Amino acid sequence: MPEEIKDNNNSGVGGAGPGGSQDDSLVARFRDPARRLELIATILMSIAVVSSAYCAWQATRWSGVQAVAFAEASTARVESSKAQSNGVQQAAYDASTLLELTLAYSRGETQTASTMKDRFMREEFVVHVDDWLAMEPLKNPDVPRTPFELETFSNAQMDLSEDLEEQAAVKFEEAKEANQTGDDYILATVYFATVLFFSGVSTKLDQRPLQWFVILLAAGGLAFGFFRALTLPFF
Repeated sequence: MPEEIKDNNNSGVGGAGPGGSQDDSLVARFRDPARRLELIATILMSIAVVSSAYCAWQATRWSGVQAVAFAEASTARVESSKAQSNGVQQAAYDASTLLELTLAYSRGETQTASTMKDRFMREEFVVHVDDWLAMEPLKNPDVPRTPFELETFSNAQMDLSEDLEEQAAVKFEEAKEANQTGDDYILATVYFATVLFFSGVSTKLDQRPLQWFVILLAAGGLAFGFFRALTLPFF
């Protein structure tokens, strides 16, 4: 009876005995080429899943950057249009007051012209009118026909319109770049998806060379995905 019990105890060594035979069994399992291939496929799939999640997150963030930049570009263009409209209205008003001023000077009504300039002309425009009148345009044919043609002439609203239009153009380009970055991250996700596909297929094939070939394809997809993702800006 004791010998039978001893034999039964020895028969359990292959399981979880005190001699560490279970570890020996695990090592033996991973020495098996099939087990090793499954382990590699599992590692590739794990890395691909995490990388896909990261790329999807980055694509979402860049999509938000794109939306904000497009909104800012649209707002800048609207404000630019408003400023341009104000500038056109001011130019029309300046032209009408300049005409009346010129007629008053041509009739010799100096006091009327002075009063009109001080009372009705915009302060911004008066500066250019004074510069123009100092050139004696009624006597000197080489003087520009109007103050609007002076090199120093400027209109704050028109200048603001140009600045806002430039800002809109910059924001629009930023939005386009953000959109392209998001698309590139999506492309990297596609590469990682191929890793999942090939890694999963490799465990279902029967021929060992074909299995390793598919694993190599999965590794190549992982390398392409990493190359694409690591060369992109991150948010």
